[in-house]
Amino acid sequence: MKQVMKNDLSEEKISHFCSNFSEKIVVKSRVTSTQDYAKQVLEKGSLEKELLVVANQQSTGYGKLGRAFYSPANAGIYMTIVLPHKTPREIQQSGLFTTGVGVAVLNALQEFYPALPFQLKWVNDIYLFGRKIGGGILCESVYQMQEHSYCYVTGIGLNINVKQFPSSLKNIAETITDRGVDRNKLTAEIVKQLIEVNANYQSGKFLAQYRQHNYLDQQMVKVMREKTEIVGRVCGIDSQARLVIEDKHGKKMALTSGEVTKVYCD
Repeated sequence: MKQVMKNDLSEEKISHFCSNFSEKIVVKSRVTSTQDYAKQVLEKGSLEKELLVVANQQSTGYGKLGRAFYSPANAGIYMTIVLPHKTPREIQQSGLFTTGVGVAVLNALQEFYPALPFQLKWVNDIYLFGRKIGGGILCESVYQMQEHSYCYVTGIGLNINVKQFPSSLKNIAETITDRGVDRNKLTAEIVKQLIEVNANYQSGKFLAQYRQHNYLDQQMVKVMREKTEIVGRVCGIDSQARLVIEDKHGKKMALTSGEVTKVYCD
């Protein structure tokens, strides 16, 4: 029997399905972006506990480097979770956190789509059949003056059943399915996985699974780091979640940041 897309996102339903998250949940029919909404909440005052913002549609959703993320109504997961009380040391370990978030999203998706081969492209993209399935994962940090601590503001955007992409995205974007899913349940599962990551990411617990699903493993790539272009073969992900690349001279380097702009076919 064909599934029907569950469009009735609600705070009550997400809370019901998410047993390990009892803090504030905000569901909006439309926002500019959940990331912007969450940061506006922080601008109004310090946040002592976690906050989850979910939207049915984003008018100006964005991902890494501010790139636009197509976020039509009733077709995806658009959410931001704010995790307060982070120390400077924790913020310095953002690579471990971001890769852990990738594993959290992967685990949640596999619960609902166990037959699909999801992969993780360093550092913040979810891939399916060689294409991105959304705006990916955007991890930002915000300092709270009154709390004397940082927050992780983590946005997640996924294309679940987008019927048609704009022409500019047709060759690079992918949607997971042409059938529906209960987005309340999927959002709750992502949150449950994120809470587990938040409690354990500093140990590097999630790196092994990240490596297993590393889309770039052993591939020749081009990485842009600020204005520097680096070309080499991906050797793996190190203990600090850095991308390890070996250049044509056999020199290895571990990158804490950068963007993989091209994957070469051998």
